[in-house]
Amino acid sequence: MNKLLVVLLVFFVLVAVNVPVRQANASTQFTASVSGSTNAVGRRLTSSGWWMGGSTVFASGRNTSTAYSYGTGMRFTGVTIPKGARIDSAYISIKCRTGGSQSTCNSYVSCEATDNPGVFADSASAFDTRYANHGTLVPWNNIGAWVQNYTYNSVDISVAIQERVNSNGWSSGNAIVVFWEDFANRSTVNNAIRYGYGYTSPMGIVINWSYGSDGVVSVDAVAKLSVITLDGVTYGIVKSIDGVQ
Repeated sequence: MNKLLVVLLVFFVLVAVNVPVRQANASTQFTASVSGSTNAVGRRLTSSGWWMGGSTVFASGRNTSTAYSYGTGMRFTGVTIPKGARIDSAYISIKCRTGGSQSTCNSYVSCEATDNPGVFADSASAFDTRYANHGTLVPWNNIGAWVQNYTYNSVDISVAIQERVNSNGWSSGNAIVVFWEDFANRSTVNNAIRYGYGYTSPMGIVINWSYGSDGVVSVDAVAKLSVITLDGVTYGIVKSIDGVQ
């Protein structure tokens, strides 16, 4: 019975070296663009406004004394980052449609705290409910004047993306919804607004990630065996896999 258990153990170890185990410091970049009319929406809280589809304009900041608190929701699909990966850096990238001259545009960037968010409904109230479920707010402040058709990158939003890939329900290939907004009305000067083109023009996200020290999976295991002899027959038993006892 003891010899049978040892043989089974050796077989398991030989098979196990071909299954995912830990690997550190492998660097990968994920990029995506907003695609499809139900993945891009615009919102203004005062006076209330709502945009969806081909006319969608990405915006954040304050336009006039009666039109302010602009924001945007953008959904990126097929985010192929393993659960628990370390997010080294991340940002959204926006192509300017037009922008106010004031350099006091203040905004936040965050992610919807849902593991695999669906497309947006054509409803301002539904969007407001989804926005209320945001994660960490990352400040993107003092955005200077933009030039039409130039592309601008946000501040680093890795903390917001890290929350998503660390979530219990996260799986590689899920979608992520990113909010860029000034719903708190922190852009207090008129003409402090930044407009980006809608989903039909470049609007993207860049995420640089790596395998963390907590053991994100890969396929480069190395098994180290010790040997024992029973009744004149030598068997190998696992000592460690990839340095883990």
